[in-house]
Amino acid sequence: MKKFIYLWLNNFSRLDDFDETKGYLFHDLGLSLSSEYNVNGERNKSGILDITISKNDNYQKGFYSSNLTDVKVLVGNNGTGKTTILKALFKIISKKGFQFNGNEEYALVFVEKKKIYVISSKTVKTKLNIKMPNLETDENFSFSKDLPIYFSPEFKENVDADFDENYKNISTNGFLCRDRQTIISVPNDIQEIYSRKDERVYHFEMEQNRVVELMLDAGEKFFEIIPVPQMMVMKPLRDNVDCGINELVDLYIKHYGAVNSLTDHFPDIVDYDLERALPENLDSIDDEVKELIISRIKNFFHKLYDETCDSVGKKFLFATLLSCVRTFSSKQSHNTIDSVLEINWSEFERAPYKILNSFFYKNRDNNIGKQGLRTKNIIELSKKCKTTDDGIIFDLRYRKQILREVRDLYNAMYYLYPLFSFEFTRTLSSGENQFVRFYSRLYSCLKDSARKGASLDSICLLVDEADLFMHPEWQRKWFDVFVDLLDDMQYRLKKIRKDVNDPLKRPFLGMGETLKVQLIMATHSPFIVTDCLSDNIIKLQREKGAEGRRFGKVFVDNNSVSSPLAGNILDILQTGFFLDGTMGVLIEKKINELISRLKSGNVVKKDLLLLNQIGDPILKTLLKRKVRS
Repeated sequence: MKKFIYLWLNNFSRLDDFDETKGYLFHDLGLSLSSEYNVNGERNKSGILDITISKNDNYQKGFYSSNLTDVKVLVGNNGTGKTTILKALFKIISKKGFQFNGNEEYALVFVEKKKIYVISSKTVKTKLNIKMPNLETDENFSFSKDLPIYFSPEFKENVDADFDENYKNISTNGFLCRDRQTIISVPNDIQEIYSRKDERVYHFEMEQNRVVELMLDAGEKFFEIIPVPQMMVMKPLRDNVDCGINELVDLYIKHYGAVNSLTDHFPDIVDYDLERALPENLDSIDDEVKELIISRIKNFFHKLYDETCDSVGKKFLFATLLSCVRTFSSKQSHNTIDSVLEINWSEFERAPYKILNSFFYKNRDNNIGKQGLRTKNIIELSKKCKTTDDGIIFDLRYRKQILREVRDLYNAMYYLYPLFSFEFTRTLSSGENQFVRFYSRLYSCLKDSARKGASLDSICLLVDEADLFMHPEWQRKWFDVFVDLLDDMQYRLKKIRKDVNDPLKRPFLGMGETLKVQLIMATHSPFIVTDCLSDNIIKLQREKGAEGRRFGKVFVDNNSVSSPLAGNILDILQTGFFLDGTMGVLIEKKINELISRLKSGNVVKKDLLLLNQIGDPILKTLLKRKVRS
């Protein structure tokens, strides 16, 4: 297996937000990425980067688990470049040595099979000084067996993220682009449909598929650890229904005009108010009346969906019809859309299931009919499950196989706009969503890589702010949960077999093969840090100007010698996270003002009210004694 042990960065991220003359955020910055080795780098007068490597005698192999080979946690204030470091490292590994723009320089050292390798930018020359007899250098490095994985919850519109089968960017930004590339392998005759879709549409469809996959494969273990519901509900996606109705009404107006659509297809919706608004000469209606007609027709279709379709089966079929309209309406060659406009909607009000069933059956030889028949199969499977007025409930303890079959049928409808949503039976909290999102993406990534034959014994997992949105108690459990689920994923990957032309159907992980992960993560959580040995922590600081503001380059703070392991949270906050205090700044100012008034003898009534609410008993007692004196 491979282990990354040292990263050196130079001339990264110019500090022009303060002063260009101050240079760069990362200037001659060396980071030890492994707790197994002591690594130091220094550029000598000749411009050569001297890297010294020795064994760390305090290294505890398997401290976390047999699957987790090493841990490094980046901590520090906002603006110390933690995310930039993770992104740079991911780019270097995933691109097998990347030449950055401008004068950015780097050197990355890794160990594999007792040999040490260095990869660097073209302008950097390195010299290794190895103080370990069982290691030797080798210049013929290879990244072929390595699998870097980068996770971040960060979301930005119009992000430019590369797509490449050789690595895994499971960040939200990466998936927004990757999901589009994954799902876009469709026949040429519907490429035009895909060009109209937004990246977020693909991402929604693929993201919910990953969650369902995790719940089907590893739900038992997940439910033991995270208190998410053990039931999921499949519903028509309301946004798609509303957009489909808008598209259908637009088609009527485009084909027949507002007045003819009203008089020939929807005469029953003409009420007293609309009749008064219509002019005697219907050929000369103004825009206001036209919009009124359109609004009434849309309301008519919404009422059909919400009230006339009074069962889950009817809603599913009608939602499928609307999704087909939305998907295929712009294709001039798709004549079946015209037949949708000829549906007798008055008859539909009396027998919606009969009308929909008949329509899809008549069109069974084209794409629209095929989608309807698949929905009918989904409805048939759902008869073994509990249903609501608009959804099918799958109990993940007893009805996994039905959900698996339903998901496969739904995935066969992949080129429609997202039609159904798979949700838990209650809305997840932000923290629960973060857990589900992270582990569903990670599991899907590992499963996909193994299916393609990639080795899983050299995974470098880069995680940025995995604790985001989480309650402190869940942050405190983060490492324990991660270790448990990593072990469970190894079991799943051994159990599930490859889908290849192999008569033996070899498992994802061969006999004796194990899942090996090197974790490098950034966090703002002191609770996560309490699970870390001192060698697992990288504390980043920025130089400060005379006025105390952050101003210059980043450096690694090695001054603090206290171990965070099982440490006091307040101590860790001050030493590991560089806080100036442990109480809110506002109340700190209020208390300082109170102390000033106590010294001058000008205590007022509001001071006594403040004193009674101070939580620290020692501070409270001292201040009260000052009042009495």
